[in-house]
Amino acid sequence: LYATLKKKNAEIYIQRSKLMYKAAPPRTRLFAWNMTNVEILILADTTIHGAEKVIKIMREIDADSPWPEEVIEFSTLWCRVVSLRCAEWKFQLRDFPQPLMEVRQCYICGQLVGAEQVAPKRATRTVEVHLGEPFEPFAIERGMLPLKFYHDFNCE
Repeated sequence: LYATLKKKNAEIYIQRSKLMYKAAPPRTRLFAWNMTNVEILILADTTIHGAEKVIKIMREIDADSPWPEEVIEFSTLWCRVVSLRCAEWKFQLRDFPQPLMEVRQCYICGQLVGAEQVAPKRATRTVEVHLGEPFEPFAIERGMLPLKFYHDFNCE
């Protein structure tokens, strides 16, 4: 008796789910981020290359934060000049007809710095990577500190 009830419940569930999917298309995304006529230009230059120059730019961008007196070593440190232009930039949530954000004729430019401090021993993990045949697995030491971004963007 219980087995037949269980089977009947499963059949009813399958029928209802098929009807539901026929009635409306399945939801695929929570939000949409649309940009039209996008132009992105990212430049690297010798004037912003090298640890000393990038640290100087970081300190100029974030002048209000205190800089530690001891020397900081970075595992990742770079600076780029970024230019982004688009005709329309729209951010829309799934069930709302009005966009959450709508920008027309956007232009953003400025400097972007990426910096990751060398992780102390407590914040390093060894991860074994398997690439498959014919390669043997090998170990990579990963730092658990975040990659931080500093930016000085102008927007029109």
